[in-house]
Amino acid sequence: MRTLCTLSFFLLFTSCQSHISREQLIGSYVFCDHNDSIDLISDGTYYHSLNHSSSTWSFDSTSNEVLLNNFSFNKNGKLCGTWISRIRIKGDEIHLMYASDINTYFKKVDNFVR
Repeated sequence: MRTLCTLSFFLLFTSCQSHISREQLIGSYVFCDHNDSIDLISDGTYYHSLNHSSSTWSFDSTSNEVLLNNFSFNKNGKLCGTWISRIRIKGDEIHLMYASDINTYFKKVDNFVR
């Protein structure tokens, strides 16, 4: 019985989350303070304006997360790693979450085809 309740809760919780397709993610995103932006490009690469860097990105549709490889939040581009960003859908907006506890994110502002 406990397993059935747990499974029911899991199915209810996951069915309420908004899911998105990889194609919907492609475009330009601006950070809350507008001093930083990320372009997710259809060929699986991204460009990060803060440190003029680029690498690859992927989308995990199961967890609704974007993975940016060799990403750095530092302006000098040091301390690179994989950034896993949860996707939030808020109305018509798509957000790549930086820190949900303080509501900071990259907001999608433009679609483009590259």
